[in-house]
Amino acid sequence: MICDEVAVCQTQAPVELAGALVQLKRLTLAVAPPMMRPAASELFGDGKANFEQRVERMLLLADQADLAAAGKLSSSPVGVIIITSVIFALSLAALFAVSPLAIHRVLESILHIF
Repeated sequence: MICDEVAVCQTQAPVELAGALVQLKRLTLAVAPPMMRPAASELFGDGKANFEQRVERMLLLADQADLAAAGKLSSSPVGVIIITSVIFALSLAALFAVSPLAIHRVLESILHIF
């Protein structure tokens, strides 16, 4: 598990590493002769539960990296501006879909002020 975490930190690609680990196990077990399969499966840990735990841990690290990146974006001033702009655009689009004349009336009343 420690080696998996080091590999994830080095490559910054936990999903790809988890996929490669699964593919490597499939290929190893498919190519190994029937009498060698128990030895080949030991390459991936002590049984199915340990292997699944390794893959799940890598995917958990991917989720944590995504959450950290989202947290950085939401705390930066640029992130706040982007999020606010997206929310404004979505609310404007929703309002236009519900009542297109409402936007027209609001814009006319603003223009009459000037």
